[in-house]
Amino acid sequence: MSSVQVAVLSVPALLLAGGAASIHCVAMCGAVSARQAQAAPHLPPLQALALLHAGRVLGYALLGALAGTIGQALLRHLPDPSFGRTLQALAALLLIVAGVRRLQTPTMPICCRSASPRPPSRSSALLVLRGSAWAAVPCGLLYSVLLLAALSGTPADGALLTGAFALG
Repeated sequence: MSSVQVAVLSVPALLLAGGAASIHCVAMCGAVSARQAQAAPHLPPLQALALLHAGRVLGYALLGALAGTIGQALLRHLPDPSFGRTLQALAALLLIVAGVRRLQTPTMPICCRSASPRPPSRSSALLVLRGSAWAAVPCGLLYSVLLLAALSGTPADGALLTGAFALG
């Protein structure tokens, strides 16, 4: 699948998948995200959240590029390129099913406790860095998207797909 095909077919789907996953993301990480934004009292709350989430998108894109790099190496050893596309289609279908199931799930309890107080951050760059570290937080939905990124076949496509998911 070429980069153009990945962008045309998969990016809108992953934007929608990211939007559908937002309920899950807010339930699991909303409190921690709000707490991180409070660590920068010198910034308006919306600006602090925007910086935090810009870092999160960056972190997801970097993970996607890594997955695409690994996938590119692995896809070279497959017997036929259509096998990789078939795996990508199956992974996309599983992600859609997971999203639909998530939408049908009743409200989920927030499992996060308030983090211990931290000294206020004076750096906007630190919020971006904290946001990019968010990619290291274990998340089944992100792992599903990383599988798609690995099957995209290139680092750029992998970054594009995971970045689109994070934006959604």
